[in-house]
Amino acid sequence: MPGEEKTPILVNVGEEGRGGHASRFGSVLVFGAMVMSTFFIFGAQDPRDVIKGAPLELNKQVHVETTADLLPQCDERFFTQTLDHFDVGAPTYQQRYFVCDGHFRPGGVMFFYVGNEADVELYLNHTGLMWENAAEFGAMLVFAEHRYFGKSVPFGKDVTKHTQYLSTEQALADYAVLITYLKEELKRDIPVIGFGGSYGGMLGSWFRMKYPHIIDGVIAASAPILSYFGDEVSHDLGGYSQVTTFDASPAAGVR
Repeated sequence: MPGEEKTPILVNVGEEGRGGHASRFGSVLVFGAMVMSTFFIFGAQDPRDVIKGAPLELNKQVHVETTADLLPQCDERFFTQTLDHFDVGAPTYQQRYFVCDGHFRPGGVMFFYVGNEADVELYLNHTGLMWENAAEFGAMLVFAEHRYFGKSVPFGKDVTKHTQYLSTEQALADYAVLITYLKEELKRDIPVIGFGGSYGGMLGSWFRMKYPHIIDGVIAASAPILSYFGDEVSHDLGGYSQVTTFDASPAAGVR
């Protein structure tokens, strides 16, 4: 993240229909409990087998593929974003996002996917945690596309000549403006929980730090924030991963 702090001019969310702080806090706490429960229920394999067996690079997570296409359950939309949120009079571009509100209900929340380095349709179909918990939390799912990827590409074929607008700072401002707009559209300041993995997890963490008044919490998976900044980390990352994975597995609970 750039050292200099800048704040974009955001569209205002009206006071009418704002949710109470108690309701927001309760929703976030309940969601946090759900995440921890999910983590403990779906533990990985016993790391004792890993330590005695194959090298770490072979000990990969098992992903269950699905043939379900979730796009028909969502509306594809475009939002006019400012290319430079910190300069008055900057050009604009069309940011794509998807809204999947089949489970949304009064008193619900917004699950916001923090788009990263690919077409957002890929993540819409492969972000199971959001879909699996949408009904329980009455959640509206929003999948935002990262600028310069998918259909959110400014300048068309000349995009490579204008990469000065491609930055983490600008991408975070995109998401802040988009969420603020959606809250205004709903006429309610509903709780928002972000989801992101890898680079998206890093974005989500920074998003929560920079815009805590806009997003209430973030689930950041595999977000190498410390490594990215060059900070010193444990020399035995593999061992740490094995121990913590086993601690969260069903096998650890019966010892």
